[in-house]
Amino acid sequence: VLYEYGPDDRPHWSAYIRLRRPLIHPALKDDLDVTFAKDHRCEPVSTVVVDRLWRPDVALHLAESLVARIRRSGARFVYALDDDFLTLGKSRAPWLTEEHRQVVRYFLGEADRVLVTTSELERRFINHNSQIIVLPNALDERLLPGFRLPVPFLENRLVVGYMGTPSHDDDLLMVRPALKAVARSYPGLVELQIVGGICRSDTWASLQELAWRPRMLDPLESEYPLFMLWFASRMRWDIAL
Repeated sequence: VLYEYGPDDRPHWSAYIRLRRPLIHPALKDDLDVTFAKDHRCEPVSTVVVDRLWRPDVALHLAESLVARIRRSGARFVYALDDDFLTLGKSRAPWLTEEHRQVVRYFLGEADRVLVTTSELERRFINHNSQIIVLPNALDERLLPGFRLPVPFLENRLVVGYMGTPSHDDDLLMVRPALKAVARSYPGLVELQIVGGICRSDTWASLQELAWRPRMLDPLESEYPLFMLWFASRMRWDIAL
């Protein structure tokens, strides 16, 4: 498995959720022998799974070289993708370049199988590759040890929580009218807590206009498994968005 990673060499959260955690789950230990790496050097494996945009400096010539090495080793090539990078706009993904889209189109066209998370992605990519498998995301229960749901309505107030990576401003703004209506109807009785989810200053300014000011919580851990342990042990939300 060639997981997607950033400039710090750490796997992206989606790589943990989609590949690193599921493929080492005890339920699969008798069926899979899985290794994880940042590149493929023609090692003797039966299948190479390439995750999303693979590496931070990805370029079309690097993608072509990788696929050539996979073919030379005799392995099958599976491309895993959980977002529509071909149509994602600048407001949601300002870092996405035309070169990235060329790489995605190339991987889609060359893959023996394409692994996606939703039937909508299958519909969008079917013209690029007819061999698509839909495998929805799932939580790894091993990351929630001893987790207990909080007793609701502590201290006579409702805690609403929102969590996401810092590219979901539009998703949060989508529910802002509902949050505003709740804040107006129940002044002083609701608290909004936010973990990540915001990268634009105008989004934060817009939320400050609510009748109850939101609280931004900074996670102590950035690696996904450690973050999940922090999240499950610290958050006491009545409603999670």
